[in-house]
Amino acid sequence: PCRERGEISVAAVSLEDCATTSALAELAIRAALRWLREEQLIVVAMGKLGGGELNVSSDIDLVFVHPDAADPERLERTGRKLIALLSEVTEDGFVFRVDMRLRPYGDSGALVSGFDALEAYFVGQGREWERYAWIKAHAVSGFDLDIKNLEEIVRPFIFRKYLDYATLAAMRRLNAEVRRDVARRE
Repeated sequence: PCRERGEISVAAVSLEDCATTSALAELAIRAALRWLREEQLIVVAMGKLGGGELNVSSDIDLVFVHPDAADPERLERTGRKLIALLSEVTEDGFVFRVDMRLRPYGDSGALVSGFDALEAYFVGQGREWERYAWIKAHAVSGFDLDIKNLEEIVRPFIFRKYLDYATLAAMRRLNAEVRRDVARRE
């Protein structure tokens, strides 16, 4: 109704702004990878960027993955250069702040995970909150076949075949935490 009268609601502008900001961030990531000549690196958008909900004050949560981490030093250098291109402050400012803490093992983990290492992490160390974080995740770069193979690793981690009591309890705790957060904001 607001659009018919030439007005735009705050909610519509906000959703459109978030989608546009998310698209800009993804474009910046792909352009930086092309400039680095490293389009094989799979950059996974997590958090608000993963859900297309990025606002202008948000940082971007990323995870770097490669199907064959045979040259970890080169991949690490590429990842660090990508982060620098996006987040280093110059006389013109910066593009986006980059947060890499959602990668396996957080700050203490490798900057770039190979498929085997990622799968082993999911099986042995993956936590419930990470399952929920990976629901919104999507690859911003990489080759189609590699992305498909990555999805085959991530899918069983997110959507478990069987739910146990610990998983149900974790869901209840997360639900209660979200409700408390919403109540606090209201």
